[in-house]
Amino acid sequence: MNDVLAAADLLEINDLYARYAHCFDLGEPGAAAELFTADGSFTRADGRVTCGRDQLRGLGEGTVGVRHLYTNIRIVADGKDRASGSCYNLRLRVDAGTAPVIHAFGLMTDVFIRTADGWRFQSRTSSSW
Repeated sequence: MNDVLAAADLLEINDLYARYAHCFDLGEPGAAAELFTADGSFTRADGRVTCGRDQLRGLGEGTVGVRHLYTNIRIVADGKDRASGSCYNLRLRVDAGTAPVIHAFGLMTDVFIRTADGWRFQSRTSSSW
């Protein structure tokens, strides 16, 4: 599409990536669920799909000690109130007394929707390399 997102929209979506990572890394997966639309979905690299905020609140189980690093973020307008994006997703395992190790590395592919509460993830799809 020829639509262009305003700089403020790009900054807000970049902040959405950071807020999502911080929610998981700080042990607040319920707050991460609020960053999705009400009908949002997350597809894991193994193909399992989690839909809706109630189910999305459970995504953080087992992530204690994992840190998310998103880089090479790319965002493209798909209309005035819709965008798609992707980023490299490096997850590190960080346990006290040991050096960080790579937990997973892959690509996140995302769809964003502008809502009354700001930009939210409509879907996130994780793939591993």
